[in-house]
Amino acid sequence: MKVGLFHPGTQHSRQTARALAELDRLAWFATSIYPSAGIARRWPAIAHFRDPSVPDHLVRSFGGEEWVERLVARLGLKSLARRVDRFGNRRFARRIADAAAREGVGLWGYDGSSAAAFADPRLGGAVKVLDRTIADWRSWNDIADRLQDRWPDWITGADLKVPETRIATDRQEYEGATHILCGAPFVAQTIAEHEGSDIQAKLRVLPYAHDDRLFRMEEEPSSVEAKEPIRFLFVGQLSLRKGLPILLEAFARLPAARARLTLAGDVMVRDAALARYTDRVEYVGRVSRSAMPDLMRRHHVLVLPSWFEGSAITLLEARAMGLAIVQTAAAGRGADADSGIVIGEPDVDGLEDALAVLLDDPDRVNAMRKAAWLGAHEHTHAAYTRDIGAFLETLSSER
Repeated sequence: MKVGLFHPGTQHSRQTARALAELDRLAWFATSIYPSAGIARRWPAIAHFRDPSVPDHLVRSFGGEEWVERLVARLGLKSLARRVDRFGNRRFARRIADAAAREGVGLWGYDGSSAAAFADPRLGGAVKVLDRTIADWRSWNDIADRLQDRWPDWITGADLKVPETRIATDRQEYEGATHILCGAPFVAQTIAEHEGSDIQAKLRVLPYAHDDRLFRMEEEPSSVEAKEPIRFLFVGQLSLRKGLPILLEAFARLPAARARLTLAGDVMVRDAALARYTDRVEYVGRVSRSAMPDLMRRHHVLVLPSWFEGSAITLLEARAMGLAIVQTAAAGRGADADSGIVIGEPDVDGLEDALAVLLDDPDRVNAMRKAAWLGAHEHTHAAYTRDIGAFLETLSSER
């Protein structure tokens, strides 16, 4: 069985397209954000949107609304960007359903852009795989209600509750999908909690991979010296949902001479809230993917105390670059008992304790970094391709 893979934006769809192509299971990969080889050569800044290992004849690029949405969002017009996104996704889905019905292939789509295609009556008997990249938003709404009282200065548009219209679309995708893939158990658990036991048969956990062409180290990480400060790194949106105020408050309690913290990502909180901690952290802004390995190489520990995620691929990238991991369970699949520390729900005291343990024991940091680096092979593209192949074999046997 071959599938048509579609995503109007990016997520990890390029990795999935590459894996499906290598398995000879890819009918086509439809997307909007995909420059041609010639355009990528002329404008290197957007070259990362394409993957040369996916054969060009299998890529169908259409629907320019995604480019418009990104431009409008960069201009700060968030409401307009959301409207463009909804319009573009509906138009994109119609073309996907037309192609799948005409060619008789299964579909593999992503949350937020699959409802209309999955619901098309012409595809009633087709395999429809929903790649769910984020936990169920109803769980975030429950969390957001609690955080508004605890962290009022940190609430911005990026962390507001998700509207019922989005949740209704998610539920349409759940209903239309024959199978729902989740990058981590947390994602599957939140869906089951809100949808009930009937959806369990659709849920599968299929871990993501890091791009081991870019994030790789040939030699094991160098040791942290006994008197050397531990250099912590946070990568992602600087937002309440990612646990930023938890991290900053916990970090402010640590001895300044023994701990350093770097923040990399877009600021999604009020400047006044962040300003209270600027004397303790280094903010480097958004870092390109090509520059991220070097940034990680200069640090010892990645910290991601998220309240709510899908499964953050930056955890896997950090492991490949020899960083120990401190994370919440909600952040996704990253650390194990040897390579890091997983705390439960984000908590200032709990995170402070975890960070302090590492400050007091550089030998443990070194052991975790080595274990992370050695275990990174479990999350390579080859492992991801193998897991997709096994999943598709189960679909064939079910049919």
